[in-house]
Amino acid sequence: MIFLPINMIFFQLLLLITSVNAVTLTYRMLAHEKPCFYATAERAGEKINVYFAVQSGGNYDVDFDLSAPDGTVIVSSTSENSVDKIVAAKIPGDYKFCFYNAVATFESKVVDFDITSESDAAKSRIDANPEFFTKTNPDEVKTLIEKVKPIESSVDNMRSTFDGITKDLRYFRTRENRNFATVKSTESRIFWFNIIQNCLILIVTYVQILVVQTLFSKRKMY
Repeated sequence: MIFLPINMIFFQLLLLITSVNAVTLTYRMLAHEKPCFYATAERAGEKINVYFAVQSGGNYDVDFDLSAPDGTVIVSSTSENSVDKIVAAKIPGDYKFCFYNAVATFESKVVDFDITSESDAAKSRIDANPEFFTKTNPDEVKTLIEKVKPIESSVDNMRSTFDGITKDLRYFRTRENRNFATVKSTESRIFWFNIIQNCLILIVTYVQILVVQTLFSKRKMY
C-alpha cells in the first residue's frame, strides 16, 4: 500500500471543513409585489438558513414562504417583521424564497435578507476524490486527528462568536432603520399638523373678522 507523507495528510484534514455559502441582499418591494429568490442545495441534508427583517415601510410586516425544488411549501408565514429559520434540505435542487407585499396598498417596503447554505465539504471532497483520501497511514491519521481537534474546536468557537456578532449587528441595523423611519414619520406628521393648525387659525381669524364687521355694519344702519 502507498502511504502519503505527513504534510499531505494534514492538508487533507484541512480540506475537511464545512463550507458555507452566503448571500446578503437588500430589496425594495413595491406594493402587491411578489419577488422570489433561489438558493441551491447540492445534496440532501444541507442546512439552509433564511433570515429577513423588514427595515422600513407600513407596519414592517410581509408574508413569506419557502418551497422545495418539487414545489412543496416547507415554511409559510404571514405578517412577519423578521424571521430566522434553519431548514434541512430533503432533496437537492433550487429552493425558492418568496416575499409578499399584498397588505400594503401604496407603500413600498425595504427588506434585508440573508440566504445561507451550509454543506458538508468533507463528504463532497471524499466522494469526488476517494483515492486521494484512502492512501494514508491509519496511525498517522489518528495522531493528526488528535492534533487537529483543538484547531477544529477553535474554528467552531470563532464561527459561533461570529454568528452571534452578526445577529447582534442585524438587530441593531433593523432597530436603527425602524427608529429612523419612526422619526421621519413623526416629523412629517408634526409638519402637516402645523400646516393644518395654521390654516385653521387663519380661517377662524377671517371668520371672526367677518362676524365683527357684520355686527358693526348692522349697528350703523340703526
